[in-house]
Amino acid sequence: MKITFLGTSSCESVPGIFCNCDFCTELRKRLALGEENALKTARTRTQTLIDDKILVDIGPDTYHNALKNGLRLSRLTHVLQTHSHEDHFIPQELYLRREPYAYGLKEDLSLIGSTRIGEMFQFFATLFGESTSGVSFQLAKPLTPVKMGEYTVTALPSLHMATEDTFVYLIEKGKASHLVCNDTGILPEETFHYLVNWAKTGKTLSSVALECPIGESSFQYKWHLNFSQVVEMVRRFKETGIASEQTLCYVNHISQEYEDKYYKEYCAFAKDYGILVPYDGLSIELKEG
Repeated sequence: MKITFLGTSSCESVPGIFCNCDFCTELRKRLALGEENALKTARTRTQTLIDDKILVDIGPDTYHNALKNGLRLSRLTHVLQTHSHEDHFIPQELYLRREPYAYGLKEDLSLIGSTRIGEMFQFFATLFGESTSGVSFQLAKPLTPVKMGEYTVTALPSLHMATEDTFVYLIEKGKASHLVCNDTGILPEETFHYLVNWAKTGKTLSSVALECPIGESSFQYKWHLNFSQVVEMVRRFKETGIASEQTLCYVNHISQEYEDKYYKEYCAFAKDYGILVPYDGLSIELKEG
């Protein structure tokens, strides 16, 4: 199973879209020179692709990421939506998946998410007087494994918004498994409980990506994680058998507001804690057998 980190930033991107801090200003200069460390430091909004078939979050950088990575989004079968914040969800894009904007599509794309995601999807159809053909909405079933072709996908409750249900997603294919935690504070106990019971069946995560926009700051915010909280969550995963020493543990959803390290420097820092740092476009292969 191939996991591609299409985007790895928080809402403002890196460098920040309007930011003139010293870090962002210097990064833009280095990007103009094509410096490799700078290119891996620049980040678009968080988005993950599984095997060119399952997209986690259809955000504002989807088209850019498709061009940059040579993707054919017509191959997508499912979009797993974590929540409705605009750095993760641009429902207008989905109305381009039909004639006269797109041809040769044989099956509908399935959009999975909360009631709020379904409402927003339908709202834009009504607003523009368009049909929703080409895309079908399915309400996520929390804590319930669902077969999606070759994959088993489980929507697990996260802690990110008070106004709607939000999710992280456990994606399995054969013996490979990846947990996508795009936006969440400390995972709810019901999610930990589900994962502990899942691990008791003899399973363990192949990889996990935990959001970390607050970086090394000691600031604690209910809806997001700092680096020390990520380390603690990984420790708890390993202690309970959800993860092992072989599990690839990544930070994601990185913000220059709190974490102003360049890619190589962040990798060196995180390595001491057994944490990996992705860059936009990084792909990893997980063994399915």
